Amino acid sequence: MSNGKRSTQAELSFTQMLPEGAWNRIRSVDIHHYTSVSGFSFFDKDRKCIWKIGETTTPYLEVKKVDLGPGEVIVGVVASLGQGMLSNRYANF
Repeated sequence: MSNGKRSTQAELSFTQMLPEGAWNRIRSVDIHHYTSVSGFSFFDKDRKCIWKIGETTTPYLEVKKVDLGPGEVIVGVVASLGQGMLSNRYANF
């Protein structure tokens, strides 16, 4: 900073929630990644997208599809931003 003091970055924290009732409709999840996880897409039994979070459209991203078994549900995902990242690169999930 111009006054000689060291600048600091505020801790970024926010909560995003699945749409109400989505937890029991989700049958598969696409995990979008490259060097780190960038986003998630949640789908119903007909592969209709219910919800997306993070970066899911960049062409170079790889996608890992995870199918939920009978009786399995998504309870939640807790993640933090990857080291040095100011956007949607998740770690510690």
